[in-house]
Amino acid sequence: MRIFYSNQSTDRQRHLGSYLDPKTAPQGFGPFYNALVAEIVCPWLARVGNVNDGGKWTCNPWALPDNCIIYSLGVGPDITFELETFKVSEERCKIYSFDPDPKLGQRLVDLKSDRFVFTPLRIAAETNDAQHQKTVADIMKQFSHSFIDFFKIDIEGKYILTFKNETIASSAF
Repeated sequence: MRIFYSNQSTDRQRHLGSYLDPKTAPQGFGPFYNALVAEIVCPWLARVGNVNDGGKWTCNPWALPDNCIIYSLGVGPDITFELETFKVSEERCKIYSFDPDPKLGQRLVDLKSDRFVFTPLRIAAETNDAQHQKTVADIMKQFSHSFIDFFKIDIEGKYILTFKNETIASSAF
């Protein structure tokens, strides 16, 4: 863990330092929180991916099982989470990524690996094929998955995610 954290130390310091100069400080505090260490109880807590918006705090990503299934909702402009999760898991996982913008997922497609699957669609409360949107449950059916080992959500906009008739995430930005 010490080595993993020290490898990100320089990026984290640079990112935090950008907030000290009003001329270069990013607008808003959302990105600021990405550089901080999360406060949860996990002896193997690690930020996987870049220390800015693309990375995510995870608990022991090294313990992912063989042939694990990862869903990454929201690819965005930074695919370091997907790439580093793949590396940390020693290429044991298959990563299914979803984003309504096909250009954002093209970088994963360009890897030409059967371990990365990108589908351009919007996650929604109801499936509507004409609008390229599906529920998580319908995506799982499409890929014949009964279980997701790791579920990353990083989406903006007006979304309500439901799973088995329970709201699991909601945002309206």
